[in-house]
Amino acid sequence: CALSDGDSRALFELGVQLSMGDSRVLRGACGAFGGVFVHDLPAAALLARPQLLRSLLSLLRACASQGADLEIGEIAGCALGAAAELVRRVAEDLRRRCEP
Repeated sequence: CALSDGDSRALFELGVQLSMGDSRVLRGACGAFGGVFVHDLPAAALLARPQLLRSLLSLLRACASQGADLEIGEIAGCALGAAAELVRRVAEDLRRRCEP
């Protein structure tokens, strides 16, 4: 899926942010992924960048292994919300394609 240079750059920066250790950056990146990116870009463009999905899943795995710390739980909640938004968007796209 072809994207503008600006969108490609923004997705690259999102990937960098999702790999950072700062909890505020991580929460913001997850929120942006599940909000602006999922709703403004084609789902295919996000799915074509598996590193973004791996980063979200890595956050969930890391949070699950580190226990019930409140800050960690917030990051996991943000990552899960972002992934859920992407799944909803993909399901909508598939439903539209399958309608007569």
